[in-house]
Amino acid sequence: MRAAKLTGAPAAIPARGRPAATTTVPAARTALLGAVTVGDAVEVPAARHAGMVRVVGTRPRR
Repeated sequence: MRAAKLTGAPAAIPARGRPAATTTVPAARTALLGAVTVGDAVEVPAARHAGMVRVVGTRPRR
């Protein structure tokens, strides 16, 4: 079974000195990505699991 991953392009956060970038984050569970398709604008809650940042949910961006 392949690991589920989400690749996104978060916006810059100038107040934190963070530039815009493309990043890939593993999902905690494959089922979390079932309703997401390429090109969807989503909010992606993340949390640390076993020392790594992992996607713990997805929801449409408003």
